[in-house]
Amino acid sequence: MCEHNSSKYQSLASKNYTILEKDGAIFLRYKQENSKLVLVQLECGKTEEFKINDHPTDDKYAFSLFGPTLCAKKSEDKNTGISFGSVLCILFFIGVIIYLIGGFCFKRFITGAQGIEQIPNVEFWKTVPGLMKKSIDEQPGLP
Repeated sequence: MCEHNSSKYQSLASKNYTILEKDGAIFLRYKQENSKLVLVQLECGKTEEFKINDHPTDDKYAFSLFGPTLCAKKSEDKNTGISFGSVLCILFFIGVIIYLIGGFCFKRFITGAQGIEQIPNVEFWKTVPGLMKKSIDEQPGLP
């Protein structure tokens, strides 16, 4: 953004800006090293228009920018169902529950197991922590 005075152009603002919101309006605030301040208010409008709000002083400029592209758009997301990943997680946990309950019932009522031996594949589950520790210890670059 620049200003034209007599026969020279002077920079008003850099590319860096801050987004501000006040009373539902959105502003872009540009602050230049030479202490110039530029405020651009973005507003929804039917036609594109640029106007100067205040008479510019030596160090403060205020503008409004109107246009249809500045209007908030309603979400057109029609996918209100759960995602594929959610379905997989639900199926996984249902499978785990069926495995545990079914295995527990089988071990208790068919084989007559008691205590911790009622857990399906209890010997495998006892070795899992050791297998995990072993695989971590064998990873190169880990302490």
